[in-house]
Amino acid sequence: MLLAEQSAGAVAQGTAWETEITHPHVLVCEDESEILDEISEYFHEDGIAISTAADGYAAAMAFKGAPPGTFSVVVTDLRMPQLDGASLAKGILAGSDAAHAVEVIVMSGHGAEEMRIRQHELGLFAVLQKPLNLADLAATVLRAHDSAMTRRAAARAG
Repeated sequence: MLLAEQSAGAVAQGTAWETEITHPHVLVCEDESEILDEISEYFHEDGIAISTAADGYAAAMAFKGAPPGTFSVVVTDLRMPQLDGASLAKGILAGSDAAHAVEVIVMSGHGAEEMRIRQHELGLFAVLQKPLNLADLAATVLRAHDSAMTRRAAARAG
């Protein structure tokens, strides 16, 4: 629904680029349904478009199946069934070019310190410790979105 609203906004504003800047679209991957529901509700109330996945494999398929540039930010849990957050991040970042830049935020209740050490190696925007403060998560997502949009603009400028 929010993606459809984004598309309608692009027509009203003139370009998809203008809509992309003002309306982040975030892919959130979390295997704990209660946490996923809380994040979804908070982001919806904050005006952040969100798509969700219950495991890393589903998130990888959602990302791969979306048109390039659909998601500006991916937020993923670290430990999940089928495909962990580090592997998901690595695959997404390796498969994204600068014109469709995406930032990845990893959240974890366990192993966050190890991920902070590997943050630069993996190219992560941030590593957040659970339990999450949703306002802090939203603020981090908006900073990540700004970063992705800056990288996309630089790529378009040549």
